[in-house]
Order: sequence, then structure tokens, then C-alpha cells
Amino acid sequence: FDWHGRPLGVTVPAVVRNQVVLSAANIDKSWIGVHAVDAVKTATGACSVAIKNDAAAAGWAEMQWGAGKPWQKGATPGVVFIITLGTGIGSVIFVNGHMLTAELGHLQFNSTESEKYAAAIVKSKENLSWREYGERVNWYLQAVETLFA
Repeated sequence: FDWHGRPLGVTVPAVVRNQVVLSAANIDKSWIGVHAVDAVKTATGACSVAIKNDAAAAGWAEMQWGAGKPWQKGATPGVVFIITLGTGIGSVIFVNGHMLTAELGHLQFNSTESEKYAAAIVKSKENLSWREYGERVNWYLQAVETLFA
């Protein structure tokens, strides 16, 4: 991978603070405690690296160019809630244009984390129909809504 001299943006499915990976629910545990910018620069030769949580990056993009644009930078007061479904469940909340990170995929369901019950990867792993998977996602969304009602 030769990326010398070019900038690189990387998203990770983990909690990232001050460029350090703090969790590893859906990546190898060896990432915990790693200064991700330094690691990626060393591995790729990139001149500059930006690291963000994957859901936070998706949320930021949605606020800049997507449906969240009217609430960008607090131009319109309100709350925008973004949930990503993939190997896990990511979430981010914007209040008056300010981002709050949330790890709501780790909510418990029958002693199991929600993302192990309703993440997109579960549909294929358990060979669920769209109806069965939709029921799981609906349960998850109702649980999240209850938290903020």
C-alpha cells in the first residue's frame, strides 16, 4: 500500500478519542490503546491522516451534504439522530448542530448486545428473511426511542 505524500481519512468501528482507539467490539482487540494516526501513517506513508469513528464520520457527512444539512452548525435548532447498520450498530446524535457520540449498539437485549441481535451482518449470518430482520431492527429502534422519549 503506497500512499506516500497524500492525505488519508480512515474510519474505524470503535470509540476514538484524541486519535487513540479505546474499544474494539468489531475489530481486533490489539487496536485498543493504539494511537491510530501514527499507526496508519507508519503503515501507509500518508502525509496526514484523519481518524474518526465510522458512525461519527457518516453522521458528519449526513449533516454536511445530506438530510441533516438544515440542522448543520445549529442553523435550525433541533436533534438529528443517525444510526448505521453494518458489522455492528453505530449511532451519533446532533443537538443544535453539535455532535454527541453514542455507542447505542451495545444496549442489552435478553443478555445480548443489540448489535449481535440487529446489526446488518446478523441477517446474513442467521439467514434471516427481510421480515425477520426488520422485526429485529424495529425492536432496536423502539428500544432507542424509549431511551429518549
